[in-house]
Order: sequence, then structure tokens, then C-alpha cells
Amino acid sequence: MRLEAAQLRADLREARLPLLALRAVELKITALEETLAQPEPEPDQLPPTNPGTMRLGDSVLVVRLNAIGVVTALTASEAEVRVGRLLVRAQLDELRPAPAAPEPTADAPDPEPPQRPSPGLELHLRGERVEDGLEKLERHLDAAALAGLPWVRIVHGKGTGRMRSAVRSALRDNPQVTAVQSVPENEGGEGVTLAMLA
Repeated sequence: MRLEAAQLRADLREARLPLLALRAVELKITALEETLAQPEPEPDQLPPTNPGTMRLGDSVLVVRLNAIGVVTALTASEAEVRVGRLLVRAQLDELRPAPAAPEPTADAPDPEPPQRPSPGLELHLRGERVEDGLEKLERHLDAAALAGLPWVRIVHGKGTGRMRSAVRSALRDNPQVTAVQSVPENEGGEGVTLAMLA
């Protein structure tokens, strides 16, 4: 927006527009500068979603995951939200209205497609040998980081615990991973590890 405001000022100087056109451009510049001066609220500063207005199919931000999803089920105190291919249960006070997508303008170019395809938010390693599983984990984390995913859910199973220990150790040593978390028992418990990405 700053570049746009600077470009408008340059256009004014070059064209030597009539007074009315000049005033219109100055108003646009002022509006752009005011928009820049207003910081966007952080997700946890947004007001909680009003349970009375939430409907199935609404887009919401799940604050603890910093991910946008769609409401698929609703009770008085919690909601089930689909984030990608993953279903998440969240308390209503953990949900915020999804930020509105900016309206495309006639002058704005079409958004560029993502440079890398997403490998998905979930990696299944059940039944794999530890060495093979760690190799798949490394490839998946690299692809997820390049695709800009906020987190990856690794399903390693409970079994003897060798795969879980190896996966969690590898995640702690990986510079792309900012946090390693267990999930609640109803979402897989000790058979699943959540890796938050940088």
C-alpha cells in the first residue's frame, strides 16, 4: 500500500491533473495511509465467536492452532471444526470469526498459486520400520515447511513406543519444528504427536 501511495503521488506530479482530480487522488492517499496506520488485531485479541450466531459451515479461526477451519458440528459448549483433512474439537471460546478475505480490486493482479504442493497436515507411520519412518518424517517436514503449513500431525501408533520415541527425538532436533505436543486421548493420545512448524 505504501508503494501504491507513492505511485499515486508520482502520477500527480507527472500529469499535473486538474484540481478536482488532484483532490480525489489526495483523498485516496489519505485513506490508504489511515488503513496502514491501523494494526490488524492478533487472533487472540479478536472477540470470541458468539455461540448464538455460529452456524454449521461457518469459517472460524481455531486460536490454539492458528488455523482456519469450517464448523461441522455444534453443541452448547464446543464445536467440531474441519481444518484441512483433520477434525478438531474446540471449546467455543477458543474460536474466533475467520478474518474476511480482502476484496479483489480491478487493478490487483490475480494471486499467485502456491509454489509448492502441500503434503497434507497428517503423516501416517504406523507399521513402518523406525529408519523408514524417520526418513518419511524428514521428507514430510521439509515439504510441509516449503508449503507454509503451520503444523503436522504424525500418527505413529502406540505399539512398543520405539517409533514414538524416535519421532519425538527427531522432531526436537529438527530446526523447522518450534514445538512438539501430545494430543488428547480422544484425538489419538500417545499414538499421535503434533509438530508445530516455524
